[in-house]
Amino acid sequence: HSINISSLTEFDVRKDNLVFSCEIVKVGISTGEIILKKTKGTFGECVTYYNNTNNISKEKSIDIPSEIEYMSKTWKVIDLSEGFFNNCKEAETIVLPGNLKTFNWSFWNCPQRKEIKIKEIPYGNVFSHDGVLYRFIGDIAQRHNECELIAYPNMHAKYYQIPDEIEYDHRKRKVIGISKFAFKDCDNIETLYIPKSVKYIGLNAFYRCNNLRTVYYFGFQKDLKVEGFYGDYGSVNPI
Repeated sequence: HSINISSLTEFDVRKDNLVFSCEIVKVGISTGEIILKKTKGTFGECVTYYNNTNNISKEKSIDIPSEIEYMSKTWKVIDLSEGFFNNCKEAETIVLPGNLKTFNWSFWNCPQRKEIKIKEIPYGNVFSHDGVLYRFIGDIAQRHNECELIAYPNMHAKYYQIPDEIEYDHRKRKVIGISKFAFKDCDNIETLYIPKSVKYIGLNAFYRCNNLRTVYYFGFQKDLKVEGFYGDYGSVNPI
């Protein structure tokens, strides 16, 4: 039987050795946009004990496609569901699509992460610098000027200095913030240097960073909005 693609809201598709569950966001004549929800498929979830268990959990390198072919259409991957990479305990390198319009923190229990990359110069709002994930902020006119740190890989380094600006794709972006959950579950980092360009630290940005002992901020405390050290049971108290 023929399928009316405009009536679908989700579909499962195999890409190489993975089965992706996809949520349709936008449908065009020959292209569309999707959110990747899981990497097991609908029926694969029936034989697991936890909803966030996936079939990439033992991979050392995970490469997420920018596009998926299905029903004679090309679907651009513009987002991944929260928790998509949860429990990828062996993953050292994660490569994300360049079309991402948004990105939810998604790295719980990923202790071996060293770097997060973007597949190509991004057409979306997310980019990688030195293996650390950043996001353009503001409207289209402003996004080339400002960005925030959104995800730090646990094993990237014990000491990290956030740059005050990043030159990417021949443009300089000022780093003005640290997003909520940016360092969440990173128990390897011990010392962090924050430039004076940063004006806010989001909620639970350092949740369960149990070995974070020292934070240096090169601006004035009155200019920095800080929510990053709060949490129900993940409070961190660095010097």
